[in-house]
Amino acid sequence: MWMAFLLSLFLLLPANGANLAAVQALCPLQKAKAFDPDFLKKNGADFLENLFAENELYYGPCQEVRPLKGGFYLLRYKEATVRTELAFTAKGQIKKLLFDDPEFIDDNWQKLQAFALRVFPKISFTASSEGQEVFSVAPDQPLNISRSFTAFILQALRAKITAGSMKPEQILRLQGENQLVSFGMLSTWPGDSLFTVDSLKNIMLIENDATAADLLLRHIGKEEVQKFAQAREPLLSHREHALLMQEKKVDANSLAKRLAELNKNTGAVPFPPERFDLVETVGWFASTRNLCRAVYAARDEVSVSLPSKEFRAAHGLERAVVYQPRDSGIAQSTLLLRKKGHWHCFSATVNHRGVVNEFAFSQVVRRGQNLLSR
Repeated sequence: MWMAFLLSLFLLLPANGANLAAVQALCPLQKAKAFDPDFLKKNGADFLENLFAENELYYGPCQEVRPLKGGFYLLRYKEATVRTELAFTAKGQIKKLLFDDPEFIDDNWQKLQAFALRVFPKISFTASSEGQEVFSVAPDQPLNISRSFTAFILQALRAKITAGSMKPEQILRLQGENQLVSFGMLSTWPGDSLFTVDSLKNIMLIENDATAADLLLRHIGKEEVQKFAQAREPLLSHREHALLMQEKKVDANSLAKRLAELNKNTGAVPFPPERFDLVETVGWFASTRNLCRAVYAARDEVSVSLPSKEFRAAHGLERAVVYQPRDSGIAQSTLLLRKKGHWHCFSATVNHRGVVNEFAFSQVVRRGQNLLSR
């Protein structure tokens, strides 16, 4: 019995004592002792220091490192564990380092809130189950949600069809003033092309097509969409958004006046450039609370993106509706997930006048999804 126990301990240990010394130098980080000089030169010592400092910002202080089987080790932080794959030189220094996604210890909504606010100064998220709110952080704050705005177009369209003022088989005509260059499949279609409302809806959702969205918006009416979005005025079409993004300078107090001038141009509009300076000025500013309401109201519609069967099986999902646009200074994810017959929504938005930390944002979304579907 004791021999078996000792053998199991031996199997968990690194190949030699030198390797173990390098592993122990990861927590706390002593890069010169842990890493091969060629690895440091290739990857950058500052990068490694920032990487480990970022881990401690996200998960709290590193507490211990524990060997696992097969060249893997477990870094244990105060709030999470991170499985790590390592490879060593003949001298026992680390020459390969790969992190898996963290597993949060006894995770809950309050811990997620603390993490989100620690990393992102301007974030909003809402979690709901069967249309009832479970937890939220700044849920009514109107942030720039990028192309997730199409969720409100879909909600307003459903309302019009239910009321009988629009029909799925109704024919709409594509016009030049609806088209945006290199912004979806319809951008290259000839003017006067005809589409049913139902086909435009599917193109908008599955292809994320801005021209289809604008054509529907024109016929639904901005005021009808605004009833659900409760967005900051003026409410923009994708075309108007692209026009404003071409401007050298945009005055937030005179957007409506400038739009009236820009809309006199009926030619095709180019794809909008990257503009971090306009993230708080130009766009669709709505709340995550209203986004969850919108996707839940349209839960029987076709998915905006179609997660693979493997993804759905791995997460035990029966259906998934996913909006995940990314733009300059904007990260937005709205997930509507059906699990064990119940619908759960998690919507999160981050705005930042610079590049959004996508890894940290993905942790917020993944944790919210996991907490909802427990």
